[in-house]
Amino acid sequence: MSNLGMENLSQIEIMDITEQKLCKHCGTICPDSRREFCCIGCENVFQFINGLGLNDYYKLKTSDGEKVSRSVNAYDKFDFPELKSEYTEDLGQSLQLNLYVEGIHCAACLWILERIPQILEGVITAKLNMGKSLLQMEIAKDQKIAEILTLISNFGYKAQALKSIHDLKNKLDKEKRDAITKIGITAAITGNIMLMSTSIYGGASGKEASLFNDISAGLMLVVLCYSATEFYRNAYQSIRNLRFSIDISLSLAILFGSFTSYWHYFSGNSAIYFDSISGFVFLILSSRYLIKYVQWESLKRPKKESPYFPELSERILETGKSEECLSKQLSVGDKYWVHKNTYVSCDSELLSNSAMMDESMVTGEFQAVLKKQGDLILAGSKNLGNKITLEVVKSQEFSDIYKLFSETEALQKNHFNTEAEKYAKYLSLMSYIFAFTGFLYWHINSGLQMAMEVALAVLIISCPCAFAIATPLSIRRASDLLKSWGVFIKNPMALDKLNQVKNIFLDKTGTLTHRDIEIDELHILDNDFSKNEILFLLFQLEKYSAHPFALAIRNFCLKEDSYLKDDESLLPLEILGKKVSMQYQGSEFTITGSDNAGEFQHSLVLSKNSKPIAKLYANSFLKKSIPKFIKELQKRSYKIVLLSGDKESSVQEVAKTLNIKNYFAQAKPEQKAELLRKSKHSLMIGDGANDAMALKVADIGIATTNSIDFANQSADICLEEAKIEKVLDLLVLAKALRNNILSNYLISVGANVVFIYLALIGSLSPLQAAFIMPIQSFILSGKSVFMLRESRFENQEQAWKS
Repeated sequence: MSNLGMENLSQIEIMDITEQKLCKHCGTICPDSRREFCCIGCENVFQFINGLGLNDYYKLKTSDGEKVSRSVNAYDKFDFPELKSEYTEDLGQSLQLNLYVEGIHCAACLWILERIPQILEGVITAKLNMGKSLLQMEIAKDQKIAEILTLISNFGYKAQALKSIHDLKNKLDKEKRDAITKIGITAAITGNIMLMSTSIYGGASGKEASLFNDISAGLMLVVLCYSATEFYRNAYQSIRNLRFSIDISLSLAILFGSFTSYWHYFSGNSAIYFDSISGFVFLILSSRYLIKYVQWESLKRPKKESPYFPELSERILETGKSEECLSKQLSVGDKYWVHKNTYVSCDSELLSNSAMMDESMVTGEFQAVLKKQGDLILAGSKNLGNKITLEVVKSQEFSDIYKLFSETEALQKNHFNTEAEKYAKYLSLMSYIFAFTGFLYWHINSGLQMAMEVALAVLIISCPCAFAIATPLSIRRASDLLKSWGVFIKNPMALDKLNQVKNIFLDKTGTLTHRDIEIDELHILDNDFSKNEILFLLFQLEKYSAHPFALAIRNFCLKEDSYLKDDESLLPLEILGKKVSMQYQGSEFTITGSDNAGEFQHSLVLSKNSKPIAKLYANSFLKKSIPKFIKELQKRSYKIVLLSGDKESSVQEVAKTLNIKNYFAQAKPEQKAELLRKSKHSLMIGDGANDAMALKVADIGIATTNSIDFANQSADICLEEAKIEKVLDLLVLAKALRNNILSNYLISVGANVVFIYLALIGSLSPLQAAFIMPIQSFILSGKSVFMLRESRFENQEQAWKS
């Protein structure tokens, strides 16, 4: 009886399950059989995916809701605990996953990949760095990596999980080698096809001509099935995402030309264009390599380890002894030591009586700050004095500076559609219309063969070679020219964007003014002391101090008197933030600050028994080239805005000196970024970590050479030399580049109008079009190199120097 009961129960369970509906999105059983989705979230995601035209995502699932075994077997390994820990970084409540995605080429790629969090619930964020083909994701701990990789594969991209961010360079090196290999194979094939075509054009006939055509047809298959595959893939993705791409035009010309050539080859017609099509593919691949090379080269710049995040800290144990530990292992309440000239690991409370700290990392302005017991000291601050004791208030990952760096890395610039992309779009659409119109007209009046020849001639001659070849070559030429000037371009499209700049934002300290303090003058107030005696006293007083003024005084003394030596019997006493004193020959000598100096000038007083005997002036004036640089920008009608974290009186003085009407003082990093975010057509020039967010969100960010590595990483352009006037050369070159690209467009359009007309009336054959097209490409490419020759800009540089 019990067996019968179990048997009936099984039948009932099977019946209930088969009658229930499976969710159309995730494949799980719907709680309500009247609904097609298990929850409202799946319904929204289903509508979202279908709205994107990504129905193939569901076609790759079997009827029971599981993905096909091929995808599971390929990616399941990443979800084994041992491997998952290698490919992800634990963020506490979530995981960091880095993927290298091949085939990234346009804004549509960024748009679709950054919407993965809307499709997979376990993906929290997805940010794509197009220049590095790096997709950075924050995922839930229970999110399967296999699901993410399968989804990206369904989108048409190939993604690889990176064990660490350093694997990225290896992947890009492989991509570079693959590109060179593809270009080399295509060049060899093209050379052989052209050699055989030349023989046929030269009079080869009969069996020889037939043999040469057979070999060319076979070699052309390699070009179609290997060399040109990236054009097909990019064109397919663009069509599926409803985005225009030059690759659509390129693919149409290649495929239609190849189809017609094979049609003629099999039918015995001599009008075969294998040589022109293979040469065309070679030219496009080479031009693509030129533009990619600029991005690959940007990775070769050495990236320093950030000093603001010490890897190790010295934690104090309950026994009073200390141990080294990873800084990220410090927890709230832990006590640790920070030695002289080292950086604070976490936001902490000062337990020592006092400390002299450098907080320029946050404010951008160097000013030694005296901290007292109980004060908060931010991570990234530098200890200028002796060893201090701190207690962790926030662990490293929650410290303000760490969050600042993380937020800046996560920022994305808006996609910029270049003038070339815009014009190429219209030109391609016109060529499609003309080719289709010509095909219909000649098909009605002369038959299929003539219609195909006219349409092919139009597609070949109207191919946007000015943009597919000449534009990348122009950008590469400009990048090389700038590199010789000491300007490094990280984002090639930044050159085009410079032409739209209307507002220029300038950081003050380090960008307009000197960051390092220097002693400019020494006034002796007591004639009983010689200059050498004053220098001796100053050097002995400041010989042990880590204060920036002390360093400036020591350098000044050694410069003025190279024979100065340390007197070890003299032991100065430093009272942080107040004075330095010592006993010498029965008298007390002190150095104190003075409030009588100007806004750009700091003064120090050397006293003997409280009587001033000498006065020093330390200047941090504007750099010499800055006033003329600002005038040149104002002549060009740019709106100049001064940004600084310094006090208002100092910023106001700089603005007044340079005749800058708009300025912001005591601006925090996030305030700078917000200001740039609201400003359109903006250029930001800065050099500090506090400028990094602003450099990132600005339309164009330029980092000066003395900037920290993080600011360099956030910028689009880096100045290799500490000369801000290079920005003027950059603006001139950007305008010349734009004019060159636009003139290429006008020439291309003018030529295409004539040749398309000839093709439409049947006076231009596909063979003639295939012959003219590369000549047009070479002419425009040669013009681009000539127009951007270095000698054109020598007069500009000489004018600036004068």
